[in-house]
Amino acid sequence: KGTPYHWLGFNPPRSAPRRRSSGWFCHRRAHASDSGVGERVEGKSEKEETDIKRAFALGGFLDARAMNSARGSALQEMGALAWDSINKFEEYRSVVDPIVGSEMPDFLHAGLGAVLLAALKHDLDVARDWTVRTAKASPTALFNRNGRRALLWLDARAPDVAEPIIRSYAESPDLLAQAIAALLVAQRSLEDERWKDTIDTLIEKGPTQRAAIAEVASAYVANAEHVGRTSVWLTRFFDDDDDGVRRTAADCFRRIDPSTMAMHAPLYEAYVGSKYFDGERSYFIHRLEKAPAVMDDVVLGLIERTVEVVKTGGPGGGRGLYQIWDPLLRIYATCGANGARLKRCLDVIDVLVQLDAVGSSKLNALT
Repeated sequence: KGTPYHWLGFNPPRSAPRRRSSGWFCHRRAHASDSGVGERVEGKSEKEETDIKRAFALGGFLDARAMNSARGSALQEMGALAWDSINKFEEYRSVVDPIVGSEMPDFLHAGLGAVLLAALKHDLDVARDWTVRTAKASPTALFNRNGRRALLWLDARAPDVAEPIIRSYAESPDLLAQAIAALLVAQRSLEDERWKDTIDTLIEKGPTQRAAIAEVASAYVANAEHVGRTSVWLTRFFDDDDDGVRRTAADCFRRIDPSTMAMHAPLYEAYVGSKYFDGERSYFIHRLEKAPAVMDDVVLGLIERTVEVVKTGGPGGGRGLYQIWDPLLRIYATCGANGARLKRCLDVIDVLVQLDAVGSSKLNALT
């Protein structure tokens, strides 16, 4: 008990109930209930989600479906064991090879993700073959985390194989495939200039592509190595006409550590100065309280701009500005002999009181 042997063909004593091997599970005929798993279900929240978020959700759903099926979990277990041992990989090849690309539900193709990664680690030629067969049989199978990792790694090691797959996604009529392609191209373009022209084209194509690129930019902007290019993308996306693109780009502020805020000061300024900036939705401001002292003037400038946006017609009448008080009062308390900064703080406080901003009671602590 507790060992994976029963998945791998281990035969317990005859007195015990006979367990099926991985090979039996993997080759078992699909039941009617297996069909239709790759279909998306329309829902009320779907219009609120970007296509790349929907693609992530589909990939996650197929993963979960595989995990909760006998054959799918067997494939995932075999992939994990094969990753750790080339001997296990060689042992499972004869079982996996006839399965890859065969006629079966999307979730079982998705369950092969760990196997594809193991092949990339141990035998590139096999990985090339299996990835192509999987992509042809079930493009959605590579939407999950392991599938995307396999395509990224394959593009780095065998671009002649991976690039046609990625480009087929980009040219697909399926918006989710287009989103996955844009995501992969954006990630690879940060490492390989071969994709630079393609990313420049995709960024002009539409919100499906831009939201996917924004996902990459938000995730990678905290990396000093990529801050230049990702900041350019994000600055553009702050002014995008599509709300989903803007929301995805604004997520970058959740990824930035307060200790590195000074490096990203232009990004904060670009966000607050963007044409769609909404002071009532500036959730990023609460993190400014932890900004280093060297950022005080920048933080105060961001607060001033946020308050001005709300004052000149922003929604909510200041109800969403409660997050501003902590960083503002921290700066106010450290003004000392800096009369100019003190005046700026007092001017902002006056406006917040006029707007009846939630949190005004915090002023009592200073009196």
